[in-house]
Amino acid sequence: PHYDQVKDSLEKIKARLIQALYNKIIIIRNRLTGVKNSFPFKRPLDKILRLQQRLDEMVQRLASVTKHSLELERERLVGLANRLDSVSPLKVLNRGYSITTDVEDDKPIKSVEGLALGKKLKTQFYHGGIISSVVEILK
Repeated sequence: PHYDQVKDSLEKIKARLIQALYNKIIIIRNRLTGVKNSFPFKRPLDKILRLQQRLDEMVQRLASVTKHSLELERERLVGLANRLDSVSPLKVLNRGYSITTDVEDDKPIKSVEGLALGKKLKTQFYHGGIISSVVEILK
């Protein structure tokens, strides 16, 4: 190969490399312009405000769901408290029932078994109580 041919060939390669680099620069510049002009980069405050609004809506929904859950739980607890209250010893006594215990050991009397004439018993009513003695045993 002649010197002129090699020089010509190198000049063509150099020109193609320069053109390829120039084209690459244009492509990258166009991409950068596209990104720069895209909505999030053009108006970042709008995106922040949208996300803030979404967060506020989620917090509001969470508060609403939590409030509703608490109301349901409160209603359930009120129901349980009412059921428990209806069987409380004081409520039972208030309905006219009484509880009788042994004066000596304060254990409830559940049956006439083991009672003897003259045995002292304590009976508790809703308002007050009495001490009594067994005068007759009915079976």
